[in-house]
Amino acid sequence: LRTSPRWLSVCDIQQPRTGLEVKFSYAWLAAMVLSGIPTASDRVYTDALAYDPALAAFAAKITASADPAVTDMQAVGEVTLIDGSTLPFAHDLSARLSTTVLESSLRAKANGMLGAEAGQVWQLGADLDHHMANDLGTALRAS
Repeated sequence: LRTSPRWLSVCDIQQPRTGLEVKFSYAWLAAMVLSGIPTASDRVYTDALAYDPALAAFAAKITASADPAVTDMQAVGEVTLIDGSTLPFAHDLSARLSTTVLESSLRAKANGMLGAEAGQVWQLGADLDHHMANDLGTALRAS
């Protein structure tokens, strides 16, 4: 993984000791994503996660490095498979997303943060012309 030098000092905790530190570890986050562990919910980031031996072994295979050619909004890299082939990837937070991709991402984040109540809140938000702001606030407080 190559990232802006600016972020390496903040987001490259090699041996996280707490759930909060896991959120600032490129290696741990990559291991979580590649292992299918959802990263949207704060509830996932327990201190026990920092001591998960399978994640630790996976995270040890991740390398993050500073690349001045990568902006603050980008990440670039490649995944090397067992057979030696590579899968390149790149992400740019400043790139405009389609409405479909944006909605899918927001729904996943809402589900991660609010759980079962996310659908109700999402529906209220989609139908704001027929609801008061108080309705949305009540639904959020209930979750």
